[in-house]
Amino acid sequence: MTNTEKRRRCCFGGERDGEGSSNSLRFVGGSSSSSSSSGGGGRGGSGGTSATVLSTTPVYVRGMCERYLPSSLCTLFVDIERTGEASQFYDKFTIRNHISRCLRHVLRMPAFREALVAFSDANSHVYDRFSNMLLNDIVYLLDELIQKLEAVHEIEQQRMTRAAWNVLGAAGRAERDHAQRRHERHARTCATLGVELVRLLRVVTRITPTSFVSAALVDRVAAVIQCYLSRLCGPRAHVLRSPRAVNAVRFDARHVLLMFAACVAHLAPYDAFATACAHDDRYYDGGGALRAAADTIEATASTTITTRVRAVLRAAVAEHQRAVLQNIDIDDAPDEFVDPIMQTLMRVPVQLPASGVICDRAVITRHLLSDATDPFNRAPLHVEQLVPLPQLQARIDAWLAEQQKQKREEPPAPRGDDGDERQ
Repeated sequence: MTNTEKRRRCCFGGERDGEGSSNSLRFVGGSSSSSSSSGGGGRGGSGGTSATVLSTTPVYVRGMCERYLPSSLCTLFVDIERTGEASQFYDKFTIRNHISRCLRHVLRMPAFREALVAFSDANSHVYDRFSNMLLNDIVYLLDELIQKLEAVHEIEQQRMTRAAWNVLGAAGRAERDHAQRRHERHARTCATLGVELVRLLRVVTRITPTSFVSAALVDRVAAVIQCYLSRLCGPRAHVLRSPRAVNAVRFDARHVLLMFAACVAHLAPYDAFATACAHDDRYYDGGGALRAAADTIEATASTTITTRVRAVLRAAVAEHQRAVLQNIDIDDAPDEFVDPIMQTLMRVPVQLPASGVICDRAVITRHLLSDATDPFNRAPLHVEQLVPLPQLQARIDAWLAEQQKQKREEPPAPRGDDGDERQ
């Protein structure tokens, strides 16, 4: 058996060879087609293999696997963030790549999907951390990939300009060739690891969509998805779809775009997702990313996906227009109403027990998904320890209602003959 074949076999409970115990379960990983292509649509093995293995496994073993395997893999995904080793930052990507393949494989079976839903409901704090770390890894790997593809594209453009290329001299050209190969190797690794995690995101947003539209995660999810829709459809998208990206790096940008569009379709039935897209100050561009994505995938994606992406677009545009009309200037807010971390108006204020600092619940919850400590004194902190402040929240709500009332009662600004507001 080659090393490649060994890596594709993840065994739980031992190997079933001729001399092994019959009470063992072999989990077979991805097929060669899915392992060799970063952007392809390979499914990573056949569902029939899993069904056959499970049908020959003792009932008590099968039941334990169905009940505990998804939750254990999600928990391991979280715990591997810190191993104590000097190389822990880079090790986690390889380990999570294997976890992702295992999860995607078993989640084709209904019993495992039901177990994942039950785990996400009963242990939402762990599942939210899993989802947040999944998003963090996708952002890091795809950003690294895009950065390296930009560097490769720059060298290719320089090579096509003969005068600029010749002026480098033999040593300069050799150094640029070496740099290009180095960038391509790094990009190929990021593509393999990052695209696999996007595949997992597509799966888990379909199975547990409500977890991704929770107050703790929905803003982050909307920002990540809109960011990469914009990059995959934006003015620099040709770099990601260049022959070099496809052939040397093995990155299929169109397939990755389809997977992000599928994530949008999975979350489209929930108003909170469109609202979060509209309120994303960093990546919301009037719905341009969502519109470009819908136009790009229209010929290749299913009608359901395209229709749902356009539905989110319409809802986000409408919500953004409504928010503009009700926009409140935070500079007018009392200091005690402003979150000290994000400098935004607090909607649900809570007090941190160790430091005594008051923060917005959504902001501190997002922080705790990545780091379970008080950001002001590094003391251990969990969501359950946050102290509600109902009196302060009532004062914030009253102030906000008064500001909105005043804004509605303001007379419209006078307009000149050209239709512009006069200063």
